[in-house]
Amino acid sequence: MGLVGAGERPCIVPPMTRTFAIGSISSPIRRRPGAGRLICAALALGLTLALPACKSVSDDSIRQVGLSEAQRPFQKGDDSVLFIDPRPAEDYAAGHIPGAVNLRLPDVDLNDPDPALNRYKLLIVYGDNPGSSTARGMVKKLLTAEYKHVRLFSAGLDSWKAAGMPVSTGGATP
Repeated sequence: MGLVGAGERPCIVPPMTRTFAIGSISSPIRRRPGAGRLICAALALGLTLALPACKSVSDDSIRQVGLSEAQRPFQKGDDSVLFIDPRPAEDYAAGHIPGAVNLRLPDVDLNDPDPALNRYKLLIVYGDNPGSSTARGMVKKLLTAEYKHVRLFSAGLDSWKAAGMPVSTGGATP
């Protein structure tokens, strides 16, 4: 049905035509049969072509380090290794591996990777314990952002402390 004004009689509009009234001007607009299917096909093709550019990172992509592997660069003072603590700033301030940076998930920009992180040979991400989904998420995000040498210290800070390793306290690093 077309649009009608007050006092006008409604008219039947053929199914492939819709009439739109703007003020006193009335304009028929014809829909093309199959136009919706064409748009959907174009969108599907665009997504199909774009998806291979997306990197898929799963739990299988995560490489882990154990306690002894995490301790080694720390004990040697190896400055080519960076420990990343993705926990909230309050948790970081309460205790973290000395030299670790507090880098949270929202701080990692997938479209603009931080070149400062690329100067390290190894990025070791840790959380509180093996159940830390934040640490696992950070590893996935860093791998998605194309950082190459990222490892998860899944035993986490709890294991670090239990082994008698030093812990620093204080504010988050920039």
